[in-house]
Amino acid sequence: MVEFVSTVGTSALNNLATAIEKGEVNANLDPETVRRAARDETAVRELDKTELLEALLELLRSDPTRASAELNTLLRMKEKAEREGLHVENVALIPTKTENCRLCAEAIRSYLTEEEGLRTWTTKPVEASVNDPDRFWEGLNQLIARLETAGVTEPHREVWIAASAGFKPETAVLTLVASLFGKPVFYVHEVMRELVEIPPVAPAVTDPKFVLGLLELEEKLGNGADIREAREILEEIADTTDELQRYRMFLVETGKNTVKPSPLAGLAIDLLSLGLAAAGSRRYDVRIKAKGHTVPRKKGKGVEKTHEATLAELPVEDDTRDTLATIAALEDVNDTWFIAGEWTTQNVGRHHPPVKVLEKRHDAVVVSVRDSRVHISRLLIPTRNPTLVAKAVKHLSQALRG
Repeated sequence: MVEFVSTVGTSALNNLATAIEKGEVNANLDPETVRRAARDETAVRELDKTELLEALLELLRSDPTRASAELNTLLRMKEKAEREGLHVENVALIPTKTENCRLCAEAIRSYLTEEEGLRTWTTKPVEASVNDPDRFWEGLNQLIARLETAGVTEPHREVWIAASAGFKPETAVLTLVASLFGKPVFYVHEVMRELVEIPPVAPAVTDPKFVLGLLELEEKLGNGADIREAREILEEIADTTDELQRYRMFLVETGKNTVKPSPLAGLAIDLLSLGLAAAGSRRYDVRIKAKGHTVPRKKGKGVEKTHEATLAELPVEDDTRDTLATIAALEDVNDTWFIAGEWTTQNVGRHHPPVKVLEKRHDAVVVSVRDSRVHISRLLIPTRNPTLVAKAVKHLSQALRG
C-alpha cells in the first residue's frame, strides 16, 4: 500500500485557455481572462466559477497528462505503483489559499475520484506568500504542517510525493522534508518527459552501515550491470527487505534491463562525514592495550610508552583519530583494541590513507596507522563483523578528511 501527496499549482488554467482558443474545449469563457486567472486570483471572479470548473474537468478528461502538471506526475506514479504491485490507498492534494489554486485542486480531486477511482482529499490550504515577503515563511511553515497531516513525517507509512506543481521554494522545502523522513519525491522531467525519482538521502547518510553498502554498490555496479546481476548483489548487501528497498532507490536505469548507482548514491557517500557527525557516531573512549608491545600516549608536547591508553590519548592527527573513532562506533566493534606491532614517532610523514587494512581475520581486522605524528605498524581491532570494519577503514579515511 502506498499514499500519494501532491502540491497544486494553476497550470491547468493556462492549458485551458490554450484549449479554448484552439476550440478543443467548448466553453463560453474568454481565454485571455482564463489565462490571467492562472496567475491572478482576482480574474477568477470575472468568470462563471461553475462553468470554469466544468471546462477544467472537460479538459482533464480529454487528456489528463497534457492538461495538468499534477496529473502528469500522479498518473505516472500510479502506473509505477501498479507495476510494483502496490495499491494506492489515497491521494492528498495541498493547494494554496487562493481561488485559482483551490479551483484547480477541486478539478483534479474530482478527476482522480471519478475517473481513476482514487480516494482523494484536499488538505487545508497554505498561505500564498509569493506577493507578500512578510508572510513568506508563514506559507512555508504551513506547507510543512500540511505534509505532516498527510503522513509524510510518519516513518512507518509509505508515502510518495509529487513535486511537479508550485513555486521553487515550496518544491525545495517539499523535497527536503521528504528526504529527512525517508520518502521519495517524483516529478516529470521537462525535457525527457519521463518520471524521475529523487530518493531520500538524509536517513542514509546517518547510517554508516548503509553508506558502506552504497560504496559496495558503486564498486560492483559503477559501470552498469544487468538487472538480474544487480538484484543478486543487492540481496548480498542488504540484511532486510526494507534495506533492500532503500538500496533500490539509489539505482537508475541506464538502458534496457541495465542499472547503475545514481548520482545521489555518490552524494550520500560524500555526506558520510557530515551524517556521522550529526548522529554523534564516534567513540573516543576505546581502550588501546599492549599485546607484546607498548602503547604510545600523549604526554604534554611529547609521547610516552605505556601499557594502555584511550583513543583520545593516541598521538595522532585529528582526521586519523576521527576515522578510528568512527570505526569504533560501528556496530559489533569491541571497545578494547590492541597494539600488536612496533610503533615510532621518528622520521614519520603524512601517509595516505592514514589508516590502512593489512589483514582481515574471522574475529578482527588488523590495520596500520601512519600520519605525521606516529606510525603504528599493527593495530588489532576485534569485531564480530570484520567485513564491515574493513570496508569502513577503506573508505572513511578519505570521507572524513577535511
